[in-house]
Amino acid sequence: MTEEKAKKIKLRGFPATFARRIEGVEEYENFKEFSKDISIKLLLNPTDAKFATFLKIEKGTITIEGVPNNNPENLKKKVLDWDGRMTTDLRTFLKYAAGEMGLGTLIKKILTRNIKVRGLLYFVLIEKLFSFKREIEKIQEPKPVIETNKRKNIIISRLFFFIGFIHVAILILSYGNRELFGHALIFGFFSIWLGSMITKLSKANVITERPVLISCTTLTFLNIIMYTTFLIVGTAGERFFINYLMLVAIALDVICFMRFFAVRTKLEQMDSLRKLDYFSIVIIRGLGLGLLIGILSWIIPPNINPIMIIYTLIFGTLNMTYGTRLITKADEKEIQFGALVVLIAALVVMIFLVFNVGNIKCVVYILLYYLVIILRVYYIKREFY
Repeated sequence: MTEEKAKKIKLRGFPATFARRIEGVEEYENFKEFSKDISIKLLLNPTDAKFATFLKIEKGTITIEGVPNNNPENLKKKVLDWDGRMTTDLRTFLKYAAGEMGLGTLIKKILTRNIKVRGLLYFVLIEKLFSFKREIEKIQEPKPVIETNKRKNIIISRLFFFIGFIHVAILILSYGNRELFGHALIFGFFSIWLGSMITKLSKANVITERPVLISCTTLTFLNIIMYTTFLIVGTAGERFFINYLMLVAIALDVICFMRFFAVRTKLEQMDSLRKLDYFSIVIIRGLGLGLLIGILSWIIPPNINPIMIIYTLIFGTLNMTYGTRLITKADEKEIQFGALVVLIAALVVMIFLVFNVGNIKCVVYILLYYLVIILRVYYIKREFY
């Protein structure tokens, strides 16, 4: 949105501030390519200001309008036909527009209701606009737009969403089987929830912009491992039809995992070493998520096990934490070695526990820990020495 255009439509207050924040983005070639198929309307409403910002992105163009917010009727969806709406005080909006508020802080404020949002996923586009602006300010050469096949991404995202309903079917058929029932319940919820999110992101052509892609990759990987384990040990028992459903879920998860993994590695232009690094991080996050979900196995009578509860809470949390830090702070040796120490400690403790617990999942975790430790040692040696 250029300053000339802002003056032409007489923007004032926060809308004018927001227009200046993304000035020059509309003419940026990467933005034009990125938004050529996007049609989105977003409303940013500061409750203590005179004007709300109505942002429209329409196939390579940006339009910003100021909407008086003295009358709530002016801001309703039936009037403006917006796709997403964000409401908070002007000070918070100004920090957001100035780039002083990261995504983590934004989500925290949303969860604490300091910011009210409808259509959260669409606001990923604003973060993308800010990133284009940063590229312009640094006077960088426009990076080549890497095509990730939007149509294929939408199909895979819907397939991942569909897997959630396979989990629901397993949930119904496995009633009374605590282990299968608990797994299908949790994975069904996350598959449907994340599936709907990533489908919306794929339609908006921003599938690769948020951690939801990594979460989907992790979830598909973990589900492949767990359902394969259930099949090997015969967890379904005499309910043999559940085995067929698990096989279908595994096959579809493999397809989704390969696509999600390929999209991120292609976008980041990863070489073989970085792909290995990313795959090991997916395993670490999968271990963390699996441990935290697996706590259900140890808190329900008659199998209550305080030692396993403590283990899953500590190392599940640490794995998830380091799984994130290895992505956001990949260049810091302290993070790399800290993650390695946690993995080795988790493996040693698990080896001692497996003889007392005798749970097949513990054996699977040990094998995964061995694998990921080897991968992390290899990566650290090649990258830092």
